[in-house]
Amino acid sequence: MTTPNLPTFPAAGSHEAKAREWMDANPKTMALFDRFAMQMAARGRKFGIGFLAERVRWEGVIARDAGKKYKVDNNYRAYVARDLLRRYPCLAGLLTFRRVGA
Repeated sequence: MTTPNLPTFPAAGSHEAKAREWMDANPKTMALFDRFAMQMAARGRKFGIGFLAERVRWEGVIARDAGKKYKVDNNYRAYVARDLLRRYPCLAGLLTFRRVGA
């Protein structure tokens, strides 16, 4: 009998868990990451998650709700990149990011 390939869940309180919580709580921001990543992929150009995060920050400041704080935490960028790759395999080889430290 084979064991199914089950998803792993991040440890509570870990950077990964906090990143997942942030991504789930900010669907509009994640939609910006999606849109900008796919725009770059359509051009066939390599790009980094840092580039996307700065563009999302810029667009978020321009389009945000009045009086609402807007933040994209740098600690979450690698996890956002991995989430993008998981959801959009076509980004493999185009999206660059650093490895997560132990």
